[in-house]
Amino acid sequence: MGFLVNMFLNSVMENLLSIENLSKSYNGLQVVKNVSFSVCEGKITALIGENGAGKTTLFNLITGVEKQDEGKIFFEGKEIDKLSAVKRSRAGVERMFQSPRVFKNQNVIDNLLAGVHGHPGESIVNYLIKPKAIKIAEQENREKAIKILHTLQLQDYKNEMAGTLSYGQKKLLALGQLLMNNAKLILLDEPFSGLYPSMLYKIKELLINLTKEGKTFIIIEHKVEMLKKMSDHVLKMREGTIIEDKQIN
Repeated sequence: MGFLVNMFLNSVMENLLSIENLSKSYNGLQVVKNVSFSVCEGKITALIGENGAGKTTLFNLITGVEKQDEGKIFFEGKEIDKLSAVKRSRAGVERMFQSPRVFKNQNVIDNLLAGVHGHPGESIVNYLIKPKAIKIAEQENREKAIKILHTLQLQDYKNEMAGTLSYGQKKLLALGQLLMNNAKLILLDEPFSGLYPSMLYKIKELLINLTKEGKTFIIIEHKVEMLKKMSDHVLKMREGTIIEDKQIN
């Protein structure tokens, strides 16, 4: 028994995310049923299935928006079941929704700076006792934001109001907000929906390039064939269960 436990723990440590026997019910209806899978770092995992298959609920459970009835979630080898959604976000588990959530009345660079985790300026006291540390942090964050804008090809829009961006550019900006917080595992809900082909291709190539830098993605997307071609791992859900778990690369 001890050998099996150690073997399981070693397996968990090798994966960025490990899900073990996850289940969730609403009013007696089981929406996620005994789901288990693992995700490796620096890979793209496609999460596919028909509407109502349980994909969104699974995202909610991983990010801590909802609490599972049974099962465990491990991130970087540590159980995160008891962590709130905010604490999971700070640990590196982030989510981007289908409709990009940006601050329309703030400029693009301030959108990136607005939600940075762990800024010393979060504490009013620090403004009194650590003014130099706050100034240094602000400068470092601004430099990082500019670098991310170049990665997103949004550097020419840094002083524009986010509300003036195109739909696709807003999706890029929403992704940039997650990159500002050093997200390690990013869950994307239909990142390609509503995009013109040129922007779709740009975001697709961006995601592939980000995996080369160690970022990890789980993607829900109805453009299934395209998603499969860019993914390393495919999970298919039906009626709350994983019916296919296939490593491609």
